[in-house]
Amino acid sequence: MNILYVMRYWPVYGGGETITVTLANEFVKRGHSVYVVYTYDKSCNPMPYSISPAINSQKMHTIEKYCASDVEKLQSYVVDNGIDVIINQWGSTKLCRLAIRQTKCKLITCWHLDVLPKVRAPHDIKEKIVNAIFRKRVYARYVHWRQMRDHNLNYKLSDKYVFLSHSFLREYVSLTHLKPDKEKLGAIPNPLTYTYDYDFNDYGKKKKQVLFVGRIFEYHKRLSYILRIWKQIEIDGRYSDWKLVIVGDGPDMHQTKQFSTELGLEQISFEGFRDPRQYYLESALFMMTSAFEGFGMTLVEAQQYGTVPIAMDSYKSLHDILQDKVNGIVVPDNDIDCFVKELKQLMDDKEKRKQLAMKGSETCRRFSVDSIATQWESFFNTLIDGK
Repeated sequence: MNILYVMRYWPVYGGGETITVTLANEFVKRGHSVYVVYTYDKSCNPMPYSISPAINSQKMHTIEKYCASDVEKLQSYVVDNGIDVIINQWGSTKLCRLAIRQTKCKLITCWHLDVLPKVRAPHDIKEKIVNAIFRKRVYARYVHWRQMRDHNLNYKLSDKYVFLSHSFLREYVSLTHLKPDKEKLGAIPNPLTYTYDYDFNDYGKKKKQVLFVGRIFEYHKRLSYILRIWKQIEIDGRYSDWKLVIVGDGPDMHQTKQFSTELGLEQISFEGFRDPRQYYLESALFMMTSAFEGFGMTLVEAQQYGTVPIAMDSYKSLHDILQDKVNGIVVPDNDIDCFVKELKQLMDDKEKRKQLAMKGSETCRRFSVDSIATQWESFFNTLIDGK
């Protein structure tokens, strides 16, 4: 089968690119031909993962504000390479649909976040005007209306519209004014990006270290919450042998470091963009305070390496990964005091940490790339062969 991924960035940017590479590599191993088209080059040195040389990539316009020549280029690429199915990860659904007219190619569009992500401050001129005139409540309704408009367009133009969790799928069905054909909807979680089984004979080598891995972007990841939580840990005085490690980079790195300085944090390290695997291996605990997520891959990566995640209950698919006090800890969204309490309890109890870590190592295996790729192949076969 010939599979085409439509991306915004390639080959490195965030979780979406990592997941795409993971699945693309697996599909190549299974005998499929995989192609990628993208708009923006984005790479780093060293690369955080390897990409099969059998994957063909081509830079072209894949996003909104396209023109007729962009449609023609994508259509020619689809026809010339005999593409059977497009997986639209971050491109324009309209552009993809126009490009496959008069072909047998099928279109799968993916949604990678909450159905209705939390409303942030207005950032373009239209949003600022609406917010200035109608204020916060009406502005929020406007943002949600626009989001549902985009969802409905994706649904109408795609042969399959795929969410990361059945909880998101059900939410979309409950919110849309359409009466969607449930055969056109689907849900597949992200796969584990690493092939690794943690050896719990080495658990004694874990450091007294709490880890964050992710993009340094306050609106999304709420690093300020993590720093405020850690301030309470340092104030306590009993945890002077523990350290907070921040792995990642992003547009808000400067202000995050500045806030750390203002808080007077001492037991903290900013590592920048790094391969996180060694940090997972060394760390006992992992923190997530995101305002929203689509899936939260760093949670299952932490579990895979025997690291216990503690996360705020800010998005529905969190519960696909974590069962509170079974394979991790879930605290109410925005409740910093509760987070501090749960964090201290685990820092004090090594046996409890190990118990949760062992269960997490077991439960995360259901997200293996083999399992997730098989689910994708089932979608392909249903769309193309009607099986």
